[in-house]
Amino acid sequence: MHEHSLADAIVDAAEHRRLSAGASRTTRVTIRVSELSGITQESLQMMLDHAAEEAGAQPFPVQITHDGLLGHCPSCGIVPISDDLVCGLCGAEGVRPAGDEALLLVSCEFE
Repeated sequence: MHEHSLADAIVDAAEHRRLSAGASRTTRVTIRVSELSGITQESLQMMLDHAAEEAGAQPFPVQITHDGLLGHCPSCGIVPISDDLVCGLCGAEGVRPAGDEALLLVSCEFE
């Protein structure tokens, strides 16, 4: 299940940012996924809770936005793209749409 590997990556990133911020716990993570991902809030939250437990971290809620396409830009990495496959950051053309493996970590909130 691809949500498990995504959950592991999200927990790792959130824990790294939490420690860098000197915070005691993560209170929420917001991610953006491609509309092609097929990821649901419920399944990802279940996997995040499990991944946090395995990592020895406190579980935290995730907020998912599915607002548009994400793609692979050779210059910028995973980026928002337009319907005509143009990079939303640098304007490069010919960006490949990303499928279920693409997500952007938008924000982490801590206490």
